[in-house]
Amino acid sequence: MLHNLPSIILILVIGTAGIALGGFIVSKLVKWHPYKGMPVALTALFGFPADFLLCEEVSRSTARNEKEEKLIFNELLTPMLIGGFTTVTVASVIIAGILVQTI
Repeated sequence: MLHNLPSIILILVIGTAGIALGGFIVSKLVKWHPYKGMPVALTALFGFPADFLLCEEVSRSTARNEKEEKLIFNELLTPMLIGGFTTVTVASVIIAGILVQTI
């Protein structure tokens, strides 16, 4: 197991950097701020419960009052959830397509 650890870490680092770079480029293309587009792209790494918790924590820590907290939370949560579900679905279809050919 220790023999494969450097390869696994390298794959994780390169994959994360690629997703972040892709999120940056696409957020510029769709005229979003990269601080909003890159986390949406990175939802492929941490999935649903973490998406919700991250949005909740960001809105709680940056808002000045409860109304602003709710506004920030609603602004962040929808793209994060849609991005997460979309990336998981697309990745599942691609992986299933590759694995079906091996059967």
